[in-house]
Amino acid sequence: ATAIFSNFGPFTPVPIAITTQPAATVSVAANSALTLTVAATGDPLHYQWRKDGNNIAGGTRASYTVSLAKASDAGTYSVRLFGAGQEVVSANSVVVVTPDVTPPTILSALANPNLTEITLTFSEQLNKVSAETAANYTISTASGAVNVTAASLSADGAKVTLTPAKQTLGTKHTVNVKNVADAATAPNPVVAGSK
Repeated sequence: ATAIFSNFGPFTPVPIAITTQPAATVSVAANSALTLTVAATGDPLHYQWRKDGNNIAGGTRASYTVSLAKASDAGTYSVRLFGAGQEVVSANSVVVVTPDVTPPTILSALANPNLTEITLTFSEQLNKVSAETAANYTISTASGAVNVTAASLSADGAKVTLTPAKQTLGTKHTVNVKNVADAATAPNPVVAGSK
């Protein structure tokens, strides 16, 4: 096969210019998302985010995100923009990560169709030990208690699948949660009696 290309001219790089700097200071609570953004013009244009002067692996886009910030994510960030022999470095962005003091809440509870599991979705990542302790969950119905035999935490850390001893079709089940805590450095327990 033969390809024919025509009308080529010399490539003229477009100078790199930052049009919007990253925020000078960013404060986020631990276990919440941290996002830093820069806006720039230029061609070609490549990005390399840095923390405390060191390149961040994978930080090669106009935005840099940490889905669940930890205390170790605090520091001074900047982004190096480069291409075609040009380089521009952004202003610094100082990131402060404050302690997570918000307890997890239950967002939803869904029983699977065969009535052998109930999946609870929480507002944030949970502490694995507390989330997988079956005794931290009770299920009640109008006719009495249903024993929880197992609790399993999902890979994302925000869902717990309960295995109850039995469920009855058409019966209202209430799940009570106690002693389950989030994954914060100083864990916050769910509010007692959460349903």
